[in-house]
Formats: sequence, C-alpha cells, structure tokens
Amino acid sequence: MATATKAAATKTAKAPAAKTTKTAATTEDKGFTLKIIVKLYNNGLNAENVYIAGNIAKLGDWNAAKAKAMKTTNHEDFTLSVTGIKKGTEVSFKVLKALDWAAVEKGMNFEDLDNHTIVVDGASTIEVGVSNWAC
Repeated sequence: MATATKAAATKTAKAPAAKTTKTAATTEDKGFTLKIIVKLYNNGLNAENVYIAGNIAKLGDWNAAKAKAMKTTNHEDFTLSVTGIKKGTEVSFKVLKALDWAAVEKGMNFEDLDNHTIVVDGASTIEVGVSNWAC
C-alpha cells in the first residue's frame, strides 16, 4: 500500500517593521538662550539703537557691522535674546550705539572697558550698565 506523504507546509513569518520614534530634541541639543540686558545710566546716553558685538557668529564675530540690534521700549533699557548657544560656550561682547567701533561703550571716566563675559551653562542672563559712549 502506498502511503501518501504530504510535505509539511512551512511558512516563514516576517518580522514586523521596526518602529521609529522621533525623540524630541533636548534643550541641551537645541542649545540655550542667553538674555543680555543693557541699562543706560546717564540721562544723556539715551540712544535710538544699541547693538551687541561679540565673539560668536550670532553676535557678529567681533565685526561691528554685523553686531545685533537690541530691543527697547524706552531707549534706556535694552534687551537681546540669543538662542541656540551650546552649554559651556564662553560668550564675550561689547555694547555699541552704532554699527561702528567708534561708538563703543566707555567707563564712567571715558576709560576703555574689558569685554563682558559669561559662560552659558543653561538659560542665562547677564545685565550690564553703560555710563558713556566713545563718541
């Protein structure tokens, strides 16, 4: 008697496609915000415009012509928020009243001032005062 043999049907199961999930970038990945506040101390210092020139590209890489304009509502207090700064970045800057180094901030006795410097270690704020301008 002949025996019929059925070949066992084998199915190969496909693995499910890998799911990709988008992970929101952390604040540290996006960088932090540095808020710069400038206060003009003397009444005669009122300025229509105030600029920040500094050592990072977002502040013009020390090129006065590429300095960043600050915002104001009263021409005595100015603010600028710089976003995307990596943790540990040292930011140095000067305050200008025009896009020219001849208009740089000066001390109370019209002396040259050191750069303002801050190391960004998270969302940071630095407040500086201006007593005089070079011109």
